[in-house]
Amino acid sequence: MAKKKIVAVHWKDPTIEAGWVEDDHDKQLVTFVSYGVLISKDKGQVVLAGTVSPEDKVKRYADRTKFPKGCVVKIEIIGEVNLK
Repeated sequence: MAKKKIVAVHWKDPTIEAGWVEDDHDKQLVTFVSYGVLISKDKGQVVLAGTVSPEDKVKRYADRTKFPKGCVVKIEIIGEVNLK
């Protein structure tokens, strides 16, 4: 049985203002939090899954989010889940 960590990924999005904005470059970026099963944290990114197929021999993940490591503020471990 494989154990996977359930985590909260705290991150900042450097492209949050995609539309027309004031010329104010001193704004502090907002920190967001995303929750899910940690798939990996290598190759310069953190991959989180919101949906998991726990009984499939080949693990299947859906609703994946990839965060560049430079955007991740911290990863908080909330618990673990057993996948068959």
